[in-house]
Amino acid sequence: MTTKNNISMLKTNLLRLAILWVLLVVCGMQNPVLAQSDNHVDVVTADSTVYNEVAEPPQFPGGPNALRGWLKRNTQYPVKAIEDGIEGVVIVSFIVERDGSLSDVKILRNIAFYSSSFKFEALRTIKAMPKWIPGKNEAGEAVRCRFALQIPFNFQ
Repeated sequence: MTTKNNISMLKTNLLRLAILWVLLVVCGMQNPVLAQSDNHVDVVTADSTVYNEVAEPPQFPGGPNALRGWLKRNTQYPVKAIEDGIEGVVIVSFIVERDGSLSDVKILRNIAFYSSSFKFEALRTIKAMPKWIPGKNEAGEAVRCRFALQIPFNFQ
C-alpha cells in the first residue's frame, strides 16, 4: 500500500472516530460513567453480594468532573498509538468495595488494533485510583457495587 493510501485511510478512520465521539456527546454520554444495568446480583452470599444498582451509586471523590480530570492527568497514552494516530475508548468494569477500594477490574471493551497497550494502561490507571465513595443501599449502608467506566484515549 502506498503512503498516500495509508494517509487517506488514516484520515478516514480519524473522521469516523470524530463522528462517533460527536454522536456519543450528543446522546448524553459525555460523562465517562456508564449507566448501571439491571438489579442483577452477581454473588448470592449476604456478606459478599455485589449489586449493579443501589440507592446511592458509588462515586469518585469530588464527582464526575474530578474523575474526568483525574483520568486526564493520570492516563498515559501508549507511544505506538500516538505515532499511529489511534484514538478510542476502553470500557472497564470493577467493584467498589464497602471501604471504597476497587477490586475485580475487567476490560469490557478494548480498542481493537492496540489491545494490549490500551488494556494494560486502562488496568494500570484503575488500579492507581484513590478510594471511591462507596455505594449505599436504601438503609444507607455501604455495599459492594459493580461499576463500569469509559476511559477515553484521545489527543484533546
